[in-house]
Amino acid sequence: YTHLVSHTFSLSLSLSFFGVHHHLLLSLTSAQYIYIYTLEKVLDEIKQNSKVKFKESDLFRVYQSIDLGNIKNDSEMAKELPSLMKLKSALYSSTYRSFVEQITNLEPNTLTDQVDCAANCHTKGCHLLCHDDVIGTRKVSYIIYLTDPDTAWTDVDGGRLELYDNFDEEKDDDDDDDDDDDDKKGKSDKDEAISNNGRKVPGVIPCKTILPTFNSLAYFVVTPGVSFHSVQEVFCDRPRLSIQGWYHAKEAPSDIENATLNRLKSTAKGEDTEGSFMPLSQIVDNGNEKKAAAVAAAAASSKDDDES
Repeated sequence: YTHLVSHTFSLSLSLSFFGVHHHLLLSLTSAQYIYIYTLEKVLDEIKQNSKVKFKESDLFRVYQSIDLGNIKNDSEMAKELPSLMKLKSALYSSTYRSFVEQITNLEPNTLTDQVDCAANCHTKGCHLLCHDDVIGTRKVSYIIYLTDPDTAWTDVDGGRLELYDNFDEEKDDDDDDDDDDDDKKGKSDKDEAISNNGRKVPGVIPCKTILPTFNSLAYFVVTPGVSFHSVQEVFCDRPRLSIQGWYHAKEAPSDIENATLNRLKSTAKGEDTEGSFMPLSQIVDNGNEKKAAAVAAAAASSKDDDES
């Protein structure tokens, strides 16, 4: 793994598998400092030259850039983010996609070349509640952590990636309570199949948590009703920066009806709040993290005024 990784973009990898409780860190070669330097350049470019939009719903609160797949290589934006563009190309290269298929036990050529990723910034109070990430053809989810390399991220800062076990959903016996024994015996096999629909639910507490350490990557296979995860609320005034994205398969999973997205109540307005794009440097530079909270509050206030 280390050999192959060192020929792409060479991050140390935090490997997280649902249902298998272990955490594996793959260290790099003696040239690791070169790749750390490259990631520091990516971090600097994102902080100084990217723009993000504040987004908030019942599920998440985050600042997010545009989809990096929409940035053309010959565009002005790409010229301001050269290291990030190289990283994106490496991530979605056929060589690295093949590597991802190997370490996730997927069949060769499962993953397509569709680019789907963005820069995320979680400031104080930002979070992501438990869900399984299943939308459309998503197959593998990954997160590259770009937190401050000079000041280690610790437990008191919050922002851990949280992984959950899954359990069979208990069927609802409320209707059975009103039936007599004869009625229960008369239930058809079809009714039993509907009651025991095979859906999964997450555990109450995480079975594994991972700190967002600079120069590390966490990933998991996206599976309906199985790949439950969340992001702990950020408690500190430092930004939790990352590149988060997905590798896609050719087709959506056959059991997509069990995905958390399909089980959430839909709302007519969609996201509760969504601001306009702003330079990320306004949020993360010169101690301006507190400004993020003010911007978020202003966006929420504007929404409330519109609704009233």
